[in-house]
Amino acid sequence: MTRRAFKGSCRGLTMIEVLVSISVASIALAVAPTTLRIAGRAMILARDGTTATGLAQAKLEELIAHTDVSAHGEDTVAPQSTSTTFTRTWRAEPVHPQGELHRLFATVRWDDDTHQLTLETCTWKPQGSRQE
Repeated sequence: MTRRAFKGSCRGLTMIEVLVSISVASIALAVAPTTLRIAGRAMILARDGTTATGLAQAKLEELIAHTDVSAHGEDTVAPQSTSTTFTRTWRAEPVHPQGELHRLFATVRWDDDTHQLTLETCTWKPQGSRQE
């Protein structure tokens, strides 16, 4: 009598392996919509954050170019690239004792003030003309 040994694994799948595979597949299918929703929200937040950064930067550049840097105010902006409405506020604070150096702030809020970002910079604006 000769004895034969099987080398390698058995062919086919056991019932346990089939059940585990079906369970994993059904969990993945159940979680997929939630994962897609979370990813979609993250993409919207990233898009709106980028838009808000651009709006704040544009206001700071406008304040730097403007001759009267003591301005402050607020406006509402609704860019066509997004369905979100942004509220933008800005202010300038003199830093230098003679009022030549100003700290500029631009804050953008959106989603009913749920999200907000603030950019800050400084600018040098002489108060009067220095012509001789």
